[in-house]
Amino acid sequence: MNNEIPISIIRRDGAYLIYFDVSNIDNPQKIEAAYIKTKRSNLGDNGQEISVSINNRLSGEDSILLRKYKQTVQEDSYDYGIIADVSEAVKMIAAGHVENKGFMLKNVKQLYDPRLTLCYYYNRIYPCPEYGFFEKKIGLFSYTLSQESPWFYTGMSDTITFFVNNKGDSDITIHLQNSPDTVRKVKDVQRIHVPPCETVDIVPYKFSKFTRLAAYSEEGRINCDVWFQTQLRSY
Repeated sequence: MNNEIPISIIRRDGAYLIYFDVSNIDNPQKIEAAYIKTKRSNLGDNGQEISVSINNRLSGEDSILLRKYKQTVQEDSYDYGIIADVSEAVKMIAAGHVENKGFMLKNVKQLYDPRLTLCYYYNRIYPCPEYGFFEKKIGLFSYTLSQESPWFYTGMSDTITFFVNNKGDSDITIHLQNSPDTVRKVKDVQRIHVPPCETVDIVPYKFSKFTRLAAYSEEGRINCDVWFQTQLRSY
């Protein structure tokens, strides 16, 4: 999959306007995260307030504010650092729910060789076998009635717990699915209702080689964080 998306940049009135072509995005339904990056040497000082908006006009006026925060530079690699997390915005644009007019960044010292990088989640996630404890956090975001997480390999797990935080404004219902091969699946008997801004946990009733979490919304709006935590066998 194409993780680096080509972008074009316009600098105007002290702001950077960043544009990208949605047709360059592979499998938008599998996007887990999206970041704007630049060379670390041009990131400026930690604690700098950066405004990131979905741009509505070429001038940057009447833009939709995504976030405004004290930026702590996250080192993504030796050369690059993350200056903006645009995950949910890219998902909405790629799905056609928001018109694509790019992003506007303010209070950035300089953008040198900036990149729009996508991170995909895949069908299977395998814990690191050398560690006794494994944790993975993912986001589920969809304007459909249901959305599933990737399959987690649980064949070497002694204990398994999923935590779900409903970040949206609609009620969701969650349940687990068990599978011997990620093709055939059986629904766990539990159904847990999760109101907005609530966090719940769910533990599978049955052991299986693969386990995943599914969320359902009658209103067709799902926006939640999921933590998968497991204690692995030491033998």
